[in-house]
Amino acid sequence: LVGWTTRLGLEMPSIPHVALLIETSREYGRGLLRGVSAYHREYGPWSIYFEPHGLDERPPSWLKRWRGDGILARIDNRRMANLLLETGVPVVDVRGALEDLPIPFVGLDNRPIAQAGFDHLVQCGLTNFAFCGTPRGENPNQDRRCDYFVDLVEIAGKKCHVFLGRKGGRQQPTWEQWQQAIATWLTGLPKPVGVMTCHDDRGHHVLDACRRAGMQVPDEV
Repeated sequence: LVGWTTRLGLEMPSIPHVALLIETSREYGRGLLRGVSAYHREYGPWSIYFEPHGLDERPPSWLKRWRGDGILARIDNRRMANLLLETGVPVVDVRGALEDLPIPFVGLDNRPIAQAGFDHLVQCGLTNFAFCGTPRGENPNQDRRCDYFVDLVEIAGKKCHVFLGRKGGRQQPTWEQWQQAIATWLTGLPKPVGVMTCHDDRGHHVLDACRRAGMQVPDEV
């Protein structure tokens, strides 16, 4: 195409070149991509560089040499963050896993998320509340959801039972160990109990732990 336009004396139109480093392995990432697509249809055109990948995959090899106009990225670790900063290309983070990055962040507002979860459980008539999350410091958004939810429960004059687990250092807990720990915690909670989780994956973990422990959902949990 470039050769033909050159022969015809035509110039290629100049449009922004944007890279999307957003995973396709999770529904949240796919939702972001749908949003980018909708924006692109209304305000484009862009030339979009995109490859399907998972959240924790290594940064793409082409990134060091890429000289586009902007990058939308779900930054999950320091290595990815440093590589993006080294490109010199404007970057927007749409994950928020690292708080001290000199990169603009666009993401969720965790306070109304916690409020929506609490309101739903109250409307279900529950008076016992719990929060199941991940080890503190793993992701600031998950920490905030926990803190906001606990605050709401305590403002209502109730106690919130919290399970976050612990970081395992070099030896991370196995799936079986995590699930047994969650099941044991759930067994000891007053019933019926309304549980909010830090994200969808943890919700799946709690449902599996209930099955392991023989607890009925939603009658008991």
